[in-house]
Amino acid sequence: MKRLFKTFPLFLVRMFKIYKYAPKKHGLLQKIKWALYYNEIAVEKIDIIHLQWIGQFSLVGWTKDLHNCQFISSVRGAQVTYMIDTIPGYINTITNAFNGSDHIHCVSKSLKERCIFLGADPSKVFVNY
Repeated sequence: MKRLFKTFPLFLVRMFKIYKYAPKKHGLLQKIKWALYYNEIAVEKIDIIHLQWIGQFSLVGWTKDLHNCQFISSVRGAQVTYMIDTIPGYINTITNAFNGSDHIHCVSKSLKERCIFLGADPSKVFVNY
């Protein structure tokens, strides 16, 4: 029971800290559920966030503002090749990820070229196998 009293105030602080990042379209109950789901992300002392799949930036890009840290997104292929042609509006998701990421990690030179072709800032894009 002591542990609950020690951790619960920290839990509430994290909840209020991230509540403002909940999607605007959500109602009060949905925002609370959202904050509960993402509560663990509101820990302190994060200096870098690495997103394994660039297309997921729209879900967690807000954490960059929360922690005021560097954000690296990885590009592995499908999300910048066929998905932007087959999913309506997906190019906007990728463009927002390019703009919001501080660095864009590609797994090949051809993917780096594709990202630059799609509008990524060349100074942000690098290749690491």
